[in-house]
Amino acid sequence: MENPLREEVLEAFAPEIECGLLSIGTATYHPQAFGNSSVVLEGSEFRVKLLVERGEPYAFLAPTQEPERWAWLQFAIRALEGRGESDNSERPDGMQIDARGAASMLRHHFSELAEAFGTKWRTTLPVLTEIEDAYQKQMMRWLGSPEASVELAQLNKAAAEALENPSDALKAALESLGLDK
Repeated sequence: MENPLREEVLEAFAPEIECGLLSIGTATYHPQAFGNSSVVLEGSEFRVKLLVERGEPYAFLAPTQEPERWAWLQFAIRALEGRGESDNSERPDGMQIDARGAASMLRHHFSELAEAFGTKWRTTLPVLTEIEDAYQKQMMRWLGSPEASVELAQLNKAAAEALENPSDALKAALESLGLDK
């Protein structure tokens, strides 16, 4: 079965793949598990992982010297700016980004990211860790807020209503997973 994410990545990152800056590494696709899929692109200084999880797209970078030390693409770019602090917005931004958006961001910052995740990795890592820690604290504060309680209650109500009155698509998905009983 074709991996739709792989096709999207091949198209979005065509210039980098064609000129040899990146190459396709691994790709996975699980249509029975919400269509979850991933594609890893390999470069000389960093790896790029594009992921679709429960329909939500994400992008990560990892240095080749620590290939499993993944960081959100957006945090990697913020680290280039040396910004470790949070933006102090009330609700933290979601990290969703599709392959085209990720390719555009990466293309705009490619040489800086190659340096930051290559020869300057040891100075990038503390800034990146500070950004990740600030985001996690911000997310935890928001989740404990009254606004989050209201938003989460609305999501739970909508989910419960969808399960009580499932659409044909949801019924088919539940049947395919054996959860229709």
